[in-house]
Amino acid sequence: MKDMAVNVEASKAPRKRKERGIIRERSWTGPDGAKKICWQADFGTVNGKRLMKSFAVKAGAETWLHEQRTILSNQGRAAFTLSDTERMDAVKALEALKPVTGLPDNARLETIAKVYAEASVMLKGSASIKSAVAFFLKHKPTTGEKRTVAVAVDEYIKDAEDNGLREKSIQSIRYRLAKLVADKGDQPINEITNKEADNWIGKLSLSPMSRKHHRTIAHGLFNFAIDREYYHAENPFQVRKLRRKNHTDEKLPESMPWGDVQKIMSAAVEHEPSMVPALAVGFFAGVRTAELCQLEWSQVDLQARRITVLPHVAKRRRARYVTIEDNLLAWLLPYRQAAGFVAPQGEKWRSRLDTVREKADVTWPHNAMRHSYASNHLVRYGDAARTAFQLGHHADTSMLFEHYRALITKEDAEAYWKIMPAAGGFTDA
Repeated sequence: MKDMAVNVEASKAPRKRKERGIIRERSWTGPDGAKKICWQADFGTVNGKRLMKSFAVKAGAETWLHEQRTILSNQGRAAFTLSDTERMDAVKALEALKPVTGLPDNARLETIAKVYAEASVMLKGSASIKSAVAFFLKHKPTTGEKRTVAVAVDEYIKDAEDNGLREKSIQSIRYRLAKLVADKGDQPINEITNKEADNWIGKLSLSPMSRKHHRTIAHGLFNFAIDREYYHAENPFQVRKLRRKNHTDEKLPESMPWGDVQKIMSAAVEHEPSMVPALAVGFFAGVRTAELCQLEWSQVDLQARRITVLPHVAKRRRARYVTIEDNLLAWLLPYRQAAGFVAPQGEKWRSRLDTVREKADVTWPHNAMRHSYASNHLVRYGDAARTAFQLGHHADTSMLFEHYRALITKEDAEAYWKIMPAAGGFTDA
């Protein structure tokens, strides 16, 4: 009876559970007559699919079986419905979506697989889960404050004013962004996509250069929105490398013929003498009109033959020197003053310039003085870097060739730099 009791107790002891999976040794003779051996791990059938894998060494087969047991135990059968690539894609997608979905860090792969399968059906092969998640994260509703395009534009312009941007630059921003507001002003700014940005630029009935300027201004707006956390995506107005470049024939800037420049200077001497110094500096030193109207005689050194454009005057807020050429010196000497502005101020500048142009009876191209100077200076010296430096383009010469250089013959350039005042000089009226 005692022995029987012992046997009963022994039968009640927990039996060790047999681990799933077996390893078989496989051998065969190769073409060279040598015996080959591998170890085949067989995990059995999961979700109707037989899982087997061969290894060169037995330890590899044992490790693989252990991994499959762990996956089955921790993540369930759903884990085996995905390929290795899909499983990694799903895990990465879940990690990226955690801040949005609120799923726990230890979410079972069964949940991931279910979400993955549903998402795959919705996408229908048009995109990968990874790209879909990336798109969602870029364009999901922001967690911070929301802004319409119109409100964001107002804030952007105010920020420019608060940071001392010049009025002319602010006017340029306001003018271009008004078109965006008219089209998408009521739309939340975080919903603007790359495609919408491209479509808006494409609808503008403007030259390629003007559309480029509009894209640049809009790009600045969205950088501001990103900085304020109104927009959580790559800037939709970013110029992407794969975008096809616009293929159009070069449109050269217009330069005023030297004969017309001579007529302008003669008309100024006869009808508006106070305009002579400013026009001479514009045509023969290439100083921008906005800079020219703020230039003072104290910044014109006739002895050193140098004009100093100070930072508060310069467009880029960088000081520069401009060389006074021989003919410019001849034009300035009779009109030099100890102090004061070189150009008439306020409305006098525009009205007197209109008078000169009317009396000269010539066509005045866009940015005529600076374009004429740049084109003729480049031909005279044959040194693009030197001309760009005089213009204040310190980075490279691309700006010179894209916006300022017109075709000028060597003979015309020689005549341009020989435009001089009549003998005897002039007096200021």
